[in-house]
Amino acid sequence: MAYSETAIHQVIEVLSKTLANTYLLALKTKNFHWNVKGPNFHSLHLLFDEQNGALVATADEVAERIRAFNKPAIGTMTEFLKAATLKESPANYPDAPTMIAALVADHEHIIEALLVDIEVLTGLSDVGSADMLTGQLQEHEKMAWMLRSHLQ
Repeated sequence: MAYSETAIHQVIEVLSKTLANTYLLALKTKNFHWNVKGPNFHSLHLLFDEQNGALVATADEVAERIRAFNKPAIGTMTEFLKAATLKESPANYPDAPTMIAALVADHEHIIEALLVDIEVLTGLSDVGSADMLTGQLQEHEKMAWMLRSHLQ
């Protein structure tokens, strides 16, 4: 990869934020998988688990892209919390509709961030990372749609 050190630094900042947000959303989704209850327990339990698995795979893809630049990928909760724009909600075990709404809001937050980040990466001529984030944008849109469908 023939990028300046300045460009690489900017790319890694974007990718690290994406990694942190993705991992925090995966963890929140797993938390809700473990703690969901109510009449739609089974379907939501399965949906949350499926989405958690997809998010963990996405986080892995982002971390590996960072490593392709020969830079370390963040990997601790301390680092994730510092780099993320999503917030945790510890000791918060809401009812199922509130869980779903919180996950939708987080996906929408990430979608908005990805739209900006794709432009930044394109401006840095990092088409590979921009393309990867475009695919992730589509996945977050799909996950948000599936979750929203449970609220209608």
